[in-house]
Amino acid sequence: MKNDIHTIDLKEGLFFHTPTLQVFKSNNSIIKEYCKSIINKNTNQQFNSNEITEIEEFLISMINRGPVTYVKEHNMSIDAKRNIKQYILPIVDNCNLACEYCFAKDNSNFKFKSYTNNDIINVLKFIVDSNNTNTRIDICFFGGEPLLKPEIIEFTIDTVKNKYPKHKFSFSITTNGTIFNNRIINLIKKENINILLSLDGDEEDSSLRRYANGFPSFSKVINNIEKIRGIIPINIRCTIASNNFDLVKTVSFLEELKLPYLYSFVYKSGNKDHNYGLYSDDVIENLKRSLDELNDFFLEKIKNNNKIYCQTIINNINTLRKRDRNNIACEGGVSMLSITSNGDIFSCQHLVNYPKFKIGNIESGIDQILFSESKPTDVKNIKVCNKCWIRFLCSGGCFSEKLLCNKSVHDSLPEDSCNLEKLKWEYTIRLYSKITKKFPEYFKKFDNEKMVNN
Repeated sequence: MKNDIHTIDLKEGLFFHTPTLQVFKSNNSIIKEYCKSIINKNTNQQFNSNEITEIEEFLISMINRGPVTYVKEHNMSIDAKRNIKQYILPIVDNCNLACEYCFAKDNSNFKFKSYTNNDIINVLKFIVDSNNTNTRIDICFFGGEPLLKPEIIEFTIDTVKNKYPKHKFSFSITTNGTIFNNRIINLIKKENINILLSLDGDEEDSSLRRYANGFPSFSKVINNIEKIRGIIPINIRCTIASNNFDLVKTVSFLEELKLPYLYSFVYKSGNKDHNYGLYSDDVIENLKRSLDELNDFFLEKIKNNNKIYCQTIINNINTLRKRDRNNIACEGGVSMLSITSNGDIFSCQHLVNYPKFKIGNIESGIDQILFSESKPTDVKNIKVCNKCWIRFLCSGGCFSEKLLCNKSVHDSLPEDSCNLEKLKWEYTIRLYSKITKKFPEYFKKFDNEKMVNN
């Protein structure tokens, strides 16, 4: 029991129970002393066995007051026909931007090739043969920048309609937001295509997102957002670099746009030309202050009964509210695959630039051995994570980041990335606790929000 209790704030009496994701508070002096002894690793010296039993029985009763923990179990079978619901297609081997932290490039090159019409025909046949007509299949157009080749998107949709009318398809595009001409806008509107648009905050925050000639892309993206707002539903993805210590400025700008958005920190990829995904002790200390300020920002919005557009906060708060425990970190290889133009299959779109990580081909199928080395691992099977207090929140971390850091999927994340994950969840728990205490009625707004996937 004592190894499952983590102290978030001893002074405030705020604690977290790892196996059930239960957040609980107690100002009982004995409970605080017991949790302090866990930190100091002297529980058996400070309390006798009867006292420990009595304290733990009391803690269990507190933990059991919350909702039942829902554990998501995933079938990691090699049988792609049964599991895969989304296919990410990197249709363009080029981009009109040269973002400094881009994970898709290594030495400024894309190692995959752009799709041709014939490639689309071959991949669609594989997808349709792998799914029955009752399965809704999502095709995400990725890149590079997919809107550089709208004709491939048009051809894909036309082929689906003409050749596979009995199958259910939906379509989405991940874009840098710089290319929205009338042809593209009409296509997206007509076909009801979902858009995930990259924007890192205000002009200063977005300074890493530049054209190849060094010219900033911010004003173009903002103009395009205003151009398509109300015509096309937009979801925004914000990437936060490790040198951004003013998260309130970033988030307040995005909140003012009044569009749903997700944010994530730069992760370690094959692009080694930057340090924006490194999280030193000094960075972590600065982020503590910044995350504390961010919590105050959201609490002020909640106090004023204002809508929160940040899906990252909503998703994470709901994970704690509903005690939604996940044993793997993502859907890569579980319900999602990425396929390059030559038919090579990858378990994650972040790996398509590295042929050594392919798990098969549309002609030969998925190789079980290769798949076992490139898929999310059940966190219970990651030995180093067994005693980590966020193991069922971070769920072992991004497996592609591990692979691109020359680690195994059975390892933990790099230490600094682990420290970042712990910090993010600590401050999410602090925020959740304050909302629960001061504004519990606001949770109804969270229930009414339509979730945006990462």
